[in-house]
Amino acid sequence: RLPSQTHESQMADRRKKHRGRRGGKENRLSNGSSSGSGGGDDQLMDLPQHRYRRGAIRRIKMHNFLTYTDAEVEPGAKLNIVVGPNGTGKSSIVCAICLCLGGKTVSLERAKEYKDFVKKGTQEGYVEVELHQTEEDSKNSVIRMDITNIKAAKTNPARWRLNGVTQQKKKIQELAAKHGIQVDNLCCFLAQDRVVQFASLDPIKLLQETEKAVNPRTFKLHQELMESKKRELQLNGQTEEKKKTLQQHIEEKKSLEQEVKRMQERDVIEEKIETLQKKVLWLDYVKAKDNERRAKDEYNRATEEEKRVRESQGPLREEEAKAKETVDSLARKGGVLTRTLKNMVQRRNQIIDTLQTLEARVDDKRAEIDGVENEVKEREMKKEKLSQLVEKLNEKLEECPSQDEINEEKKPLQQECMKLSRDRRENNKRKETIVHKVHVKKAELQRAERELNALGDTKYQRLAKGGRLHIKIRQLIEKNRHRFKGQIYGPIYNEISVAHPLHDKFLRNALGSFAFFYVVENGHDWQNLPRIVRRELNANVNVISIEDAAMEQRRRGANLERLHQFGVDGWLDGIVQGHPKVVQAMRVGKNIDRIAYAMKPISQQGVERVMKKQRNGEGVSILYNCNDNISVRFSDYDPNDYCFSEQALRDPRELLLMDEKNGDASRINDLIRRLRGEIERLNLKRDDVDREGRNIDGPLKAVTDKLNDLKREAGKATRIRVLLDKTKRELKLIEEEYSPQRVIQRFHEEIDRYNLTRFKKLRECHKLNEKWVDQVEEHEEVVMERAQADETYRNLRERLSQYDEELASKTNLVREMKEALQQAHKTKAAKKTMAKREAPLKKWKTKITAEWICELQLDEAKSMIRELELQLEGMMEDRSAFERYQELERLIGEYSRDTEAKEGELKSVRDSIEEKKQLWFPEIKKMAETVNKQYSKHFSDMGCEGAIKICEHEEFDKYGLEIWVKFREKADLQKLSKFTQSGGERSVSTMLFLLCLQTVTETPFRVVDEINQGMDAKNERMIFDRIVASCAAHNAGPKAPQYFLVTPKILPNLNYPEGADISVLCVYNGIGMVPREQWSMKSILDNISKSSRKRKV
Repeated sequence: RLPSQTHESQMADRRKKHRGRRGGKENRLSNGSSSGSGGGDDQLMDLPQHRYRRGAIRRIKMHNFLTYTDAEVEPGAKLNIVVGPNGTGKSSIVCAICLCLGGKTVSLERAKEYKDFVKKGTQEGYVEVELHQTEEDSKNSVIRMDITNIKAAKTNPARWRLNGVTQQKKKIQELAAKHGIQVDNLCCFLAQDRVVQFASLDPIKLLQETEKAVNPRTFKLHQELMESKKRELQLNGQTEEKKKTLQQHIEEKKSLEQEVKRMQERDVIEEKIETLQKKVLWLDYVKAKDNERRAKDEYNRATEEEKRVRESQGPLREEEAKAKETVDSLARKGGVLTRTLKNMVQRRNQIIDTLQTLEARVDDKRAEIDGVENEVKEREMKKEKLSQLVEKLNEKLEECPSQDEINEEKKPLQQECMKLSRDRRENNKRKETIVHKVHVKKAELQRAERELNALGDTKYQRLAKGGRLHIKIRQLIEKNRHRFKGQIYGPIYNEISVAHPLHDKFLRNALGSFAFFYVVENGHDWQNLPRIVRRELNANVNVISIEDAAMEQRRRGANLERLHQFGVDGWLDGIVQGHPKVVQAMRVGKNIDRIAYAMKPISQQGVERVMKKQRNGEGVSILYNCNDNISVRFSDYDPNDYCFSEQALRDPRELLLMDEKNGDASRINDLIRRLRGEIERLNLKRDDVDREGRNIDGPLKAVTDKLNDLKREAGKATRIRVLLDKTKRELKLIEEEYSPQRVIQRFHEEIDRYNLTRFKKLRECHKLNEKWVDQVEEHEEVVMERAQADETYRNLRERLSQYDEELASKTNLVREMKEALQQAHKTKAAKKTMAKREAPLKKWKTKITAEWICELQLDEAKSMIRELELQLEGMMEDRSAFERYQELERLIGEYSRDTEAKEGELKSVRDSIEEKKQLWFPEIKKMAETVNKQYSKHFSDMGCEGAIKICEHEEFDKYGLEIWVKFREKADLQKLSKFTQSGGERSVSTMLFLLCLQTVTETPFRVVDEINQGMDAKNERMIFDRIVASCAAHNAGPKAPQYFLVTPKILPNLNYPEGADISVLCVYNGIGMVPREQWSMKSILDNISKSSRKRKV
C-alpha cells in the first residue's frame, strides 16, 4: 500500500536515488492514505498485506519513461486515487502498468511503437511492476520491461524480465492471465484515450469483453459455441449436399441396368473368343512341335548321304595331289630359266645401248670438225667486211663539222635560252603563289560552310524545342517560298541568340509568347502566311510585319551614360544578335529598346536613382535587376504620384542561348561571299599568268630546238669516232685468234678411241648371244614337260569337280535342313513363349480343356472364332455406360458411408452445442441478472432508470449485452450509444457499469483514467460515493479488486466513510507545482482540520 506521510519522510533518503528532471524540475509524486474523513498520523497506518488480492500491484517503478526520469509508486490494496493537473504524468502510470504486463500499444492509443514511450532526450528506459502473491512463503513477482529507442540497435526495442530472468512477452502475458489480469479488456482497463471507445462498443463486443472480465471460462465456452455453431452449419450443408448427390447416383444407376445386361452378354461372347484365342495359341505350339520333329528327321538323312559322298573321293584326291606337285616343280624350274633369259636380254640391251652411244659420239665429233672448217670461212668473210666499214667511217668523220664551230654557234643560243628560262621560272613562281592562295581560300571557304551547316543543325535543334508545329511551319514556308514576296523570319527565338545565360533569362521574360512570332517584310505576306498555315496544318500562327519604313531608330527613354554610373549595363536590344528586322520587331512588339538591365544586383538607393520619378522625367520605366523585374507605375490623376513593383524573373528553358562557337549566320554568309569573290579574282589572275607563260614558251621552244640540233650534230661525230674505234678492235681480235688445225686433230684422236671401245662391246655381245641360244633350248624342253603335267592335272580336276558338285549339293541340302530345323525350333520356342505369356496354363488350363472346346482342332477353333466375331459385330458396344455403372456403384457406397459419418458427426456437434449451452447460458444470464440488479439500484438511487439486458439470438456470435438508461422522467429507456446520450451521461453509465462488474469480476485490479471528464458536479459526486462505498469495510474484503481512479481534480467535501480503504497519489510533476521537499501531508491535514473547525464556529 502507498506509504503515509510519516513513511514518506522516513524513505526520503531512498527516494533521492530515483529523482529525475523534467523542464529543469524534479519528478515529484506524493502519496497519502486515508481510512476515513478525518486526518492524523494515527490514521495513516499501513494496512495488513492480506488485504491485497493475489495479482494486485504492490509497486510501480519508472525510469526515463514518458514524463518521468525516476519515480516509484506503492499503491494501496483497494481504491487508489491518482490526482494531479493535466500534463503532469498521471496517464503515464497507466501506460507503465499496461505495457509492463504485456499489453498492446493500441490499448493505450498514445503511440504505435515501444520506443516512443522512452523519455525525449534519452535512449533507454524501463518500467518495473511488483505483483502480490497470497500463497504462504511465496515472494512477489517482479516484472521489468526495458525499452530502447536506438535506431541502430539490433535487439528488440522492448525486453521483459521476470524476477531478474529474461522472458519472452508471451510468458509475461501467460503470467498475467494466470492472475486474471486483462489490460487489453475495456471492462477492466479503461485508459484515458479509450473511454469514448467503451461507450461505442456494440452489444456483441460488450458481452465478449464482459465475459473476459467476469469469467474467462465463460468467454471460452462462448467462443467454442460460436465455432461449434459454424461447424454445425457447415456439416448440415455438407450432409444435405451428399444426400442429394447420393439420390442422383441411385436414379442414374437404375437407368443404366438394361444397357449393362446387354454388355454382360457381350462380355460372355468376348470371353469365349478370348478362350478360343488362347486355345489357338497352344494348338499353334503343338503344330510347331510336330514340324520340328519332321525337320529333324530330314536333317539326319541328309547328313548321312553327305558323309557317303565325301568318303568316296579319297583315292582320286591322292592322284590329284601328286599331279599338282609335279606341275609345281616344273613351274619353278621354268621360272628359273625365264629369269636367266631375262637377265641375258637385259645385258644384251645394255651393250647395244652402249654401242649406239659411242656411234652418236663419233658422229658428234665429225660434225664438230665440219663446224670448225665452216667457222674459218666465216671469219675470213667478217674480216673483209670490218675493213670496208673502217674505210666508210673515216670518210663520214671527215664530212662532220668541228667542235669549235659548233661551240661558236651554240653560245648566243644558250644566252637567249637562259633569259627565256629565267622569265619562265618567275612566271611559274607567280602561278604557284596564286594557286597556294586559292587553296588557302578554298580551305577557309570549306570551314565556313561546315560552320554554317553546324549552325543550321543547331538552329534546327533549337527550333525543335518549340514543338513539332514550328518545324512543320518552317518546312511549309520553305516548300511555298514562291508564294511569298519577301523574306520570312521565325519563329523569333530561332532567329536570335545571346552570349550569356542571364541575357537569355532577361530576353525570355521580356518576350514571353512573343518569342514564337514570325516576322515578315510586307503586308501581303502578313496576310498570306497565317492563311497558308491554317489551310495546310489547321493551326494558327502569330505574325508581325516590319517594313523598311519601320527600321528607323527610336528615341530612348534615358541617357545610358548616366545609367552606367548606377550599375546599369545597357538596353535589352543591345544583347540580341540576329537579323536587324527581327530585332526591330522585338523593339516594336515588346519595347526591348526601353528596358534596361543589370548583370549584378543594384542597391535599393541605386534603383531609386535609375527609375523614373515623373511620367515624362529622366530614368527608366522597367529595369531587370539581375534576378528581379522592377517597374514603376504612375497615377492617372497625378503624374508625380508613382509606385514601384518588384517581381522575380522566371527561369525559362534556354531556347535562345547559343554557344559562341556556332557564330552568327549573317557573319558566316558574308565571309563565304567574300571568300568566293577572292577565289574568283585569284583564278582570273592565274589565267593572266598562264597566258604570259604561253607567250614565253614559243620562243623558248624554238631556241631549245636549235640547241638540240647542234647537240645532235656534235653527238653524231662522237658516235662515229666511238664506232670506228670499236670496229678496229674487233678486226685486231680476229687477226690474233688461234689456229683451227690443232682442234681438228684432237677431234680425230677422240673418234679413234670411241671405235676401239665399240669393237670390244661387239665381241662381248656375240658371246652372250651364243649362251642365250642354249638357254632357250633348255627352256623349251621344260615348257613341253609342264604342258603334259598340266593336262594330267586338269583331267583329274575335272573328275574331282564332278564329285565336288555332288558333295556341294549334299552339303547345301544339309545346311538347308539344319536351317529348317533351327527355324522350326525357334518357331516352336516362340509359340511356346507366346502361349505361356498370353495363356498361362495355371490360369487358362481349366478353360481351354473345357468340354465344349477340348476336342477342337486348330482350323475348327479359328472357324469358331470367326463365327463369334461376326455375332459380336451385330451387337453395339457402349463400354462407357458399363464403366459409368461400375463407377456409380463405387460412388453410392462411398456417399452412403460419408453421409452416415457426417450425420453422426452432426449429431455429436449438436449434442455438444446443447451441452455447452446448458453450461454457458445460465452463467451469463446469472451474471446479467446480478449486474442488472445492482445497475438498476444505482440508477434508482439517482432518480433515474437503468437496465442490463441480454440480446438473445439463434446464432451464438449474435448474442449481445445491451445497456439501457433513462435520465429524464418523461423519456423512455434508451440503449446507450454515442449518438443518443451526452458525454457526461455516457461517462456516468459507463462508470456505474464498471462498478457493478466489480462484484462479479475475477480481475485483481481495475484502472479507470479520467472517467469523470464531462460529468457535472452532481454526477461526479454520486459516482465517487459509489466508488468509495465499494471500498468500505463491509465491501472491501480480500476478494475485492484493487482500484485505480485517475482524475485531474477531486471535488471538495466528498464523503469518505469510516473503514474505507482509500489511498491518494498526488502527482506534482508539472511546472509551477510545490517542490517535493516542501510537500507536507501533515501540514495539509492540519490546515484542513482548522478550516473545518472555523466553518463549524
